[in-house]
Amino acid sequence: MDRIWQDVQEVFFSEQTLKQKYRYCYDTLHRVCIEKTEGLPAEYNDFFSRLQAVCRLTNYPLHGVDSFRWRARQVSHLGMEVDEHTFLADMRVFVEALAHFTNSLVPDALKGRLPDVEQLPVGREQLERTCRQKRIRFVVERVEEPYIYALSREMPADEPFRVDVTANQHTLMAAQLLKPGMQFNALSFTMDAEGVYHPLYMIVEPDFLLDTTSVTGCIKGWGESAFNRFIAKFRPSESTAYTLLGDFANQFLDDILNLPDADWRSSMQKVFADRAIDICACKEINAAFFEETKKQFENIRQVVEELERQPYMEGGKVNIHIEPSFFCEALGLQGRMDCLIDLDADGKKFLIELKSGKWDEFHNRAKEEHLMQMLLYKEMLYYNMGVKQTDVMGNLLYSKYPRMQEQRSYQEMVLRAMNIRNSIVAMERGLLEGEARKWVPKLTPEALRRNADCSDKFWTVWCLPEIQPVTDALHDMDELTAEYFYAFLQFIEREQAESKMCDTRPDSTRALASLWNADINTKMENGDIFMGLRVAALRMKDGVDAVCLERTDEQESQPNFRIGDAVILYKRNSDADSAITQQVVRCNVEAYDADRIWLQLKNRQRNKEVFSRMDTYAIEHDHVDANFRSLYSGLFSLLTCEKSRRDLLLCQRTPTKDDLFLLMGPPGTGKTSVALKRMVEEELEQGHNILLLAYTNRAVDEICEMLGTIEGENPDYIRLGRELSCAPQFRAHILVNTIGTLTNRQAVMERIGETRIFVSTVASMNSHMALFKLKHFHVAIFDEASQILEPQILGILTSKAIDKFVMIGDHKQLPAVVVQNEEKSAVQSPLLHAIGLTNCRNSLFERLYEQNRCHADVVAMLDHQGRMHPTIADFASEAFYGGLLLPVGLPHQKEDLPYKTYDADNLIETLVATKRCTFINVPKPALEDRMPKANVLEARIIAQLVHAVLILHEKNGLSFNPSRQLGIIVPFRRQIALVRAEIAKLHPDVARDIVIDTVERYQGSQRDIIIYGTTITQGYELDILSNLTRDASGEVDRKLNVAITRARKQLFILGNEKLLRNNVLYDKLIDYCKKN
Repeated sequence: MDRIWQDVQEVFFSEQTLKQKYRYCYDTLHRVCIEKTEGLPAEYNDFFSRLQAVCRLTNYPLHGVDSFRWRARQVSHLGMEVDEHTFLADMRVFVEALAHFTNSLVPDALKGRLPDVEQLPVGREQLERTCRQKRIRFVVERVEEPYIYALSREMPADEPFRVDVTANQHTLMAAQLLKPGMQFNALSFTMDAEGVYHPLYMIVEPDFLLDTTSVTGCIKGWGESAFNRFIAKFRPSESTAYTLLGDFANQFLDDILNLPDADWRSSMQKVFADRAIDICACKEINAAFFEETKKQFENIRQVVEELERQPYMEGGKVNIHIEPSFFCEALGLQGRMDCLIDLDADGKKFLIELKSGKWDEFHNRAKEEHLMQMLLYKEMLYYNMGVKQTDVMGNLLYSKYPRMQEQRSYQEMVLRAMNIRNSIVAMERGLLEGEARKWVPKLTPEALRRNADCSDKFWTVWCLPEIQPVTDALHDMDELTAEYFYAFLQFIEREQAESKMCDTRPDSTRALASLWNADINTKMENGDIFMGLRVAALRMKDGVDAVCLERTDEQESQPNFRIGDAVILYKRNSDADSAITQQVVRCNVEAYDADRIWLQLKNRQRNKEVFSRMDTYAIEHDHVDANFRSLYSGLFSLLTCEKSRRDLLLCQRTPTKDDLFLLMGPPGTGKTSVALKRMVEEELEQGHNILLLAYTNRAVDEICEMLGTIEGENPDYIRLGRELSCAPQFRAHILVNTIGTLTNRQAVMERIGETRIFVSTVASMNSHMALFKLKHFHVAIFDEASQILEPQILGILTSKAIDKFVMIGDHKQLPAVVVQNEEKSAVQSPLLHAIGLTNCRNSLFERLYEQNRCHADVVAMLDHQGRMHPTIADFASEAFYGGLLLPVGLPHQKEDLPYKTYDADNLIETLVATKRCTFINVPKPALEDRMPKANVLEARIIAQLVHAVLILHEKNGLSFNPSRQLGIIVPFRRQIALVRAEIAKLHPDVARDIVIDTVERYQGSQRDIIIYGTTITQGYELDILSNLTRDASGEVDRKLNVAITRARKQLFILGNEKLLRNNVLYDKLIDYCKKN
């Protein structure tokens, strides 16, 4: 705490601008609120909700400190001008709140400078102007019907606002779901003379975005319930003839709209190549299925031709958007429409939602869930883009008949949809709070049968088979399995909630809700937005297939995008434009440099005019829920798998070498290039089928590279996944390319059958589980297994199609990526502690390795490394591996440094020429030069080191390839841009080619020379830099371990010594470097 007060005084007495001072105080108070709410069970979406919680917990008045929060954000982020008197008033409120929250005293030096003035309130006129909106966000203070008493982050007030909940049954139901601290949106409200809000809709926890299909999917023939979604979480995501027919129909609509000469066979082949495994594994597909696809193709063509003849289509000159996506924070929904047509300049729209199945033939009308989906899309267009519901012609196209009917709006249906949406969110909140233990025993098929019109025959034949397998498995769990299931269910729910709503890291923009909650400055600092882009070129391939955008202005920080990343693209012509006010286009990054970025569209667009060269655009990261679906289904698979396999995973039986092997591979020991290669060779010699898996695409690329080094005839293999996620030299092995010329299911099945090796990321394998219906594997080998969470691989591990599992990893290197903090993911159950499960964030590899350490036939450790010179390796060996890591004795591990000629008067050049492993102290920058997650002075020293390396190689006649031999590791994206810019001043070509990245991106890589810049200038950043954990050997910093073990011949570490010595391992590392 003393350090914080020292920094506060330094900032207060400095010559910084008021804007800079407000920014520091705002960030400091935010960090304190994060720390104070970390151990609480509730989730907090933003600074305001955390501040309210801290005030409530510490019995501190909210209004004054919230007014400070509001004005600090207005000044530091939005450019509000204030005078010195206002700043001093705010400063007094800030330091008093800080002292109260941290149980400390305000330093006397500050007290003496802060006058006894009252905090300036937010003017009433400003409040009234803020209220004239169609939506406003509130945080619940208390619920006392007929009112909810609530506060708003948008307008601080000394008393809570009153929100009337008696408008309709929907608002009354919403009020019953709300608790203190929860947030809600009041929509389409009026405000009476007494200042009471009267909303038409109330959206509970709007930052928890649900897909529209999640809402409409709760309408079932047996009844309507949020728990229908709970059941759906665990059903295996197997493709059926019905779902595959929908894929074909969507491709048909896409092609018919885009291509004047579209034909059934070409369209069908596209789907076949993309979904070959699912199509081959689906037993319901036969000749009649393909005849039905032909019929639906012609039906869609007929409807489109009729549509194009309509007067409002203006001879085909309208803009047609294929599968446009929307994030609607107002309604707490997201959705992807099948087709949206701009009819005129006044904003009128023509919306098509395609359904390949039947409509309600009994009542001769659209199904309720389909109508609800259409109406929700119309509401999203209104709240996002201001398009009135009456200006949208919403049409349901049933391609089975053909039949396209315009659907009028029903407010009752929208209210019903909002009730379902709020109930789902309340259920999800209960699950992350651990309520599943109470709910599951009561969850029976009969409890879900709520539709009085559901006949006994319909119930028995169609409904029970969908519900009962899930409920039976949930009710039949033994005690240990139940403990495991509930622990990981709560972990997954919390992980999903935090990924959607909030993030406990200071200045982070990791959660989906950051798209609208985070300010632009923070996004730019983190490299999570690329703005000021204009269309430079379009690539045409059956429509617009890709778009190239170029910078129009300078953006200080380098955007954090990589080839293959999923991103969203939207128009941003003003500060008011964002991902929740514009249509977004989903893309993947195809190519990228400092000035241009190529994006491959996930759905081609018919009209080039969709991408106007007059508009400016922005790119942000996309967030996909699909990975969570595999976590739920994977967890559930443990309940239904063979008992012997479940006992193995829950450590209830001793493993044998025939079903499990665990190999610990410290840095440089050749986990992939040597150990994995030999395993593959042995399995091939026995004629076995092999499944090779890893968590990251980079690791899978290394597996592919290893397969190419197997002596003799290189083994053929198929790689699952997308081309953009695969290194170019391996793309010929991607599934879609290996079967591209095959035209029938039998040929595909033969190709799969004769291929003995399949390679994939864990995520891609989880989306291709149908492969296990077509092929049996003798062994599945997981590389970098310590980066994989247990639920991520349970679906694979429980499959009957695999005989044996091998896991290769190192739990002292980078762990799995987890959003929630360690306290929340900790396990309390003694039963689970007994099987080694103490924290859900730990990998299955780590748990099984530690539990079976005494079984030499299933556990082994590689202890000779051939990467690092001993001077570099010895610290990691002693600090993390008990001194067991020994050098192989390769030439580069024995030789002296090669620089015989150097300038002894040049300190940097002398350092590079004579030191193999060294630490360079970087003075703490002056206050006015400090930036969050950046260090200009350190970037300049790194550039000088790079220059010295290049000069020394030239002076000594040594060949040198910077992109392959030199690597730079820094912890923050903003620092990457600074380092590259400084290097470019000295060596522009090198700056473009050299790999400068975070430690997470460097795992699995190596370079002759590594420069590791720690960057941090403030105390709280040390917690972000370090990843301290404790195991049997003592303190382990996984990030540090990876960073320093990437170097083969030389390692240079930079940082502020005084700051770094506050960390026990960095303290030891600095001492070690000074001795060598």
